[in-house]
Amino acid sequence: MILYLEKRGCDFFDRDGGKTAGSDLENYRLALEFIDREGVRVCGDITMCDVREWRRKKSGKEECKIVSTIGLHTNFQYENWQGCYSYEVDTRGFRYTQADALKLINSVSAVQYEAVSIVDILPEAAREYPPEVAAMADAREAREHAALMEDAMRRARSDWTRLVRTTDHAVQFMKVTPDEYKRLCIATLEGIRDKFGIITQKGAYAVAGIGAAHHVTKKIFEEQGIFNPHDDQEFINTILPLCPYYVARYLDVFTLDQFAVTYAQG
Repeated sequence: MILYLEKRGCDFFDRDGGKTAGSDLENYRLALEFIDREGVRVCGDITMCDVREWRRKKSGKEECKIVSTIGLHTNFQYENWQGCYSYEVDTRGFRYTQADALKLINSVSAVQYEAVSIVDILPEAAREYPPEVAAMADAREAREHAALMEDAMRRARSDWTRLVRTTDHAVQFMKVTPDEYKRLCIATLEGIRDKFGIITQKGAYAVAGIGAAHHVTKKIFEEQGIFNPHDDQEFINTILPLCPYYVARYLDVFTLDQFAVTYAQG
């Protein structure tokens, strides 16, 4: 397979004082993507840097001296359910050449690349992997997503404001499906019920349970764009007993007076 490197910096130029001599990578900064041997999707770039070493002079003093102007430096990252982190690779002894770039990536990659291709834009082929490697990455991402949802559900039950503060963009970034978002909504209302009891009537928003019920149902029915609760009767049937009065406000089948009578009759 080919290891594609996308130009992100500037091409080598003649007036660099010979600093790029010995490098065949053409550009000062190159981006790439790969999957490591644990199924982690890694992206980032490689850049050229000076390599310095401390040396002892005849006088006994130490000095830091540049031993190569084509050192290889990496700036890689990966994601897990908790966020985005630096992906560290040991670059000691590697130089900014095609051969060393290939050797470095192959030392951690699940795919063993055979050659380098320097391109202006990464092609789709750069994200195509053997089925077993893609399956390994997909399985890891599924585990990470499950861990994220477990944590999100726990937080939703313990703090109703987390759902209210969550924007659609943040939820989409988490790759939460509509069904998963419904689960978060239900968990939030369950947390309100468990902490404040079932809210069956209107009251002052200064009362914690009533304020929570008002803001969460407003988020669900008026503010989120993940799904339409009015089109999901099963969802309505689940949340109505959890927060009867404030859910019923959004249902056309009830006036609040009719709801009070119906709820009182069980």
